[in-house]
Amino acid sequence: NAWASSWIAMGQWQARRGGDPREALERGRAGCRETLALDPGSIAAVHNEGTAWAVLGQWQSEHGQDAKEAFERAIAAFEKALSMDPGYAEAAKDLGSAWNGIAEWRRGRGEDFREAIEKAIDGYRKVLALQPRCPGADTRLSGALWSLAEWQSARNEDPRSALEEAQARAAAGLLLNPRDTHALTIQGNAHATLGAYQSAHGMDPAQAYQAACSAFDKALSIDARLGMAALNRAGMHFRHAQWLRDREEDPTAELEKAVAGYEGALAIDPSSLAAASNLASACGFLGDTRASHGDDPVEAYRKGMAACEVAGGIAPTYLDAIIARANLCDSLGDWHAKGGEDFKEAYEEAVSAYEKVLSLRPGEPRATSGLARVRAKLAR
Repeated sequence: NAWASSWIAMGQWQARRGGDPREALERGRAGCRETLALDPGSIAAVHNEGTAWAVLGQWQSEHGQDAKEAFERAIAAFEKALSMDPGYAEAAKDLGSAWNGIAEWRRGRGEDFREAIEKAIDGYRKVLALQPRCPGADTRLSGALWSLAEWQSARNEDPRSALEEAQARAAAGLLLNPRDTHALTIQGNAHATLGAYQSAHGMDPAQAYQAACSAFDKALSIDARLGMAALNRAGMHFRHAQWLRDREEDPTAELEKAVAGYEGALAIDPSSLAAASNLASACGFLGDTRASHGDDPVEAYRKGMAACEVAGGIAPTYLDAIIARANLCDSLGDWHAKGGEDFKEAYEEAVSAYEKVLSLRPGEPRATSGLARVRAKLAR
């Protein structure tokens, strides 16, 4: 079992640093199976096997893969461990995390995740009832509350109560461990969600976005390889740029920070689909902004197309990346047409990309309207 634990710890370390943990986790699960064959009552082996499945599910979720089976196996293992020892706080904490993982995976697929996130919250509250100073429990509860706030925000509900408790729980986690990068990242996420809520309701989000960047910066100062913190910090600059644009202010400086941030996140984890696709979006936004000012946008558009190629290499059927490439080609064609240059190649690439989307998802509205728009330009 100690051998299995070492392999699982290796997988966790690899996953946190953008590596591929699958081989290490499989070796860890094999060790757990061998232990249970010898000692079916080994609660440690049951718990370790659940941990291996949970880490795999998290990695799959972050890389655009189907994580449902991994998380369900993790939940089954943790529930079995708790049936063997109802007071086992560590297993209760990890059960909450597995439910949180399923919630995040569902959210990434555009599915309703409230039921799963509420089970995660209930699980973490149970942990703190069993062991009020359980390491990591406050931080994980903070993360689940932040996810609930995200769910509320998406449905035009007021997320501030959940965000307030999320911040308080993250602060409690940092009292136990001031170098808890997970707690710092959640603090940043909570500030970011508050900023988005403020922006949507006519309030100035700049202070919230700055607080978010500060939390992400602190996490990265502790561990410069934290891809998620780097990704989310870039996202703050992107959101701030959107707010500035909506106020008819110049978003260029914030967009340049966003592009640099997403490039940094992609350098940390070259297999990050979110970093690649968000980089493409930021480059398109930057290119459009430069074009509107009469400045050359071609470099930004080309960089965005390259990011789409990276996203396509990670997930070949990821529609948002294909649509982003089509939009970038469309914008590049517009710029060439405006300058009296050859625009046909760019528009034809846009047509090809939109047609690919429609072959994967017939009737997709963004692709349908985009294809009609570009074909009309070519006809003219």
